[in-house]
Amino acid sequence: MTSLLRAVVRKKRVVGLKTPTETAATPGFLHEETVVVNSLRQDQVVRGVPVARIDERGHGVVHVHVRQDQETFTFNYPRTLPGEKLNLRVGLAKKDRFNKKEAGSYRLAIDERTAASVDEVTPRCPHFRQECGGCAFQSLSYEAQLREKEKLLNLLMEQFELPFLAVDMVPSTPYGWHARTEFTIFLRDGLQLGLHPEGSPIPIALSQCHLHPEESQAAFLALRAALRHANCEPFDERTGRGYLRSLVLRSAGTGGSKEVLATFVTLPEAPEERLAHAARLAVEESESLKGVTWSKEGGEGERSPGWRAVGQQSHELLAGRPYLLYDFLDMQLHLSPEAFLRPNIFLAEEVAKSALEMSGACEGDMVWDAFSGQGLLSLPLLRLGCRVLALDRSLPALQAVLRHAQLAAPGQDARIFCGDLGVPAFLQRLAAAARGEPPKILLVDPGRNGMPKVFRRFLLELQAPRLLFLSGGRVMARDLAWLLKRGYQLHSLKAFDLQPHSAKLSVLAKLEWSE
Repeated sequence: MTSLLRAVVRKKRVVGLKTPTETAATPGFLHEETVVVNSLRQDQVVRGVPVARIDERGHGVVHVHVRQDQETFTFNYPRTLPGEKLNLRVGLAKKDRFNKKEAGSYRLAIDERTAASVDEVTPRCPHFRQECGGCAFQSLSYEAQLREKEKLLNLLMEQFELPFLAVDMVPSTPYGWHARTEFTIFLRDGLQLGLHPEGSPIPIALSQCHLHPEESQAAFLALRAALRHANCEPFDERTGRGYLRSLVLRSAGTGGSKEVLATFVTLPEAPEERLAHAARLAVEESESLKGVTWSKEGGEGERSPGWRAVGQQSHELLAGRPYLLYDFLDMQLHLSPEAFLRPNIFLAEEVAKSALEMSGACEGDMVWDAFSGQGLLSLPLLRLGCRVLALDRSLPALQAVLRHAQLAAPGQDARIFCGDLGVPAFLQRLAAAARGEPPKILLVDPGRNGMPKVFRRFLLELQAPRLLFLSGGRVMARDLAWLLKRGYQLHSLKAFDLQPHSAKLSVLAKLEWSE
């Protein structure tokens, strides 16, 4: 992977309007898939431009070198695949006509798709062609997806000047893996459930989703029919009428099958009787739907910002039971709907086993599980005989940790500390607690935003001998680079494709303190 791929775009981003890439290579060095033109003028068509790779949003990336500017430009297009060839029409060309010292800026739109990618396949889902936001590239074969994600990971490692290490890739099943899906509820020719296209506030109605298991699909249809029958009213942001915001489906495997737990997310004033009636109808109709809970938190968009969903408000039970049964490491866990649940829970056991293997833990070691969620990452260490302190901002999640710990290792030392790891005051209290017994192993799984700045500084004060860090994308590379410059050494990496049909790739990194 050449350094020419290090694309840097202006902070003021305009879709399709690109400026030159910065490269460490000598002037005139070109990537093998770069198209060279003398100049770019308005309405000019550049023919046969190949898509070189994907970016972090799953968009196809093309490179065009303009001799007049002596620069290489990158352009990104959604729903394009590596190996595909495009004809691009110049819609806007801005040039430095006076000083003639700066390169131009250009907007190129797809005029025609001239050659398909050799890795293109027919999408299974009919909604993909409507640009449903659930998938970035369902039209790319799964083998090619893994290959492109590995290229993207190598590119990020190179951009952040991280040491090159061989990375084992753990694949997922391409379909039926999504264990947590939140559908928007809206009114369009009756009550509809759907997802938002990328960058659009207007959802599209769905009849099925191939990402979640078949059991979730059956529950989806039963819940939609029940909500319609009970005359439940979706919330309309334009008029302020209604109360239903979204439907969350969670699934987990037990006894060789999967079961589903649903949550109605509403405004606080929603009528309980009507929601309970719909919940009972759906549970009676769908065998896989084991329960329906009610959250008055108003949906993801209404929650407080932070590194985890707050999840402090307990859900009310409308029908069935308020938990999922989940077979994990020969145990049957009760998963709480209020606590964090990774979208692909069906690889959670593989991730936890890898964390145990990479940790090198011994009986009696002190382990801190930061951003613990329901504690699935640290349960194998607890069973080994390690002492575990779980840290999370969600009290329901920490209560689930204690339940799971009692099941996994009765009598073993498992403690919890509830607070926001992005708040300095909480970290000060945590530092005081660490003086008596600092951790030998620190597990960090901060989610999509990566580590908060204050938490990264806290890690330097803590100086845990071993750090296992689970993250992905640019925030992972950023945090790793920050840690490596300040005393940690990177020893090994293992990648997990937890979200097929997207550019996201989760990586488990093992670091050791070297000072």
